Amino acid sequence: MANPSFENPRRFVESDPVSALIAKHNAMSEPSKDSYVEEVQGDFMFPYLRSGDMVLVDPCNDSLSDGLAVFEFVPGVAKVCRVQLMPGQVRIFGDNKNYDEQFVSTERASLALMGRVKGIFKRV
Repeated sequence: MANPSFENPRRFVESDPVSALIAKHNAMSEPSKDSYVEEVQGDFMFPYLRSGDMVLVDPCNDSLSDGLAVFEFVPGVAKVCRVQLMPGQVRIFGDNKNYDEQFVSTERASLALMGRVKGIFKRV
């Protein structure tokens, strides 16, 4: 495997299959110019995310998809959740088993959707 090089990063990416996959994913999922950072509050996503971690949110009020997203079901309270699309409804859940999963209509979930999580910055 080639050593990483700041002078020629492409050479490193092309020679390392894992880095090539990461680069391909990053190129396809670039955040928009309207992206913003949201601080994780609470333990809903614990242990994957902890209170104080930051997430890069790409606003996308027009479409739901499986993965991590930020919702505002309660005005002024942003919540990072896992999303699973199902026929006619959306399953919203966290990693903390102390919280129950929720099933909401696709329409309600779309109205509360603030954006998709495109990056995670862990608190040290």
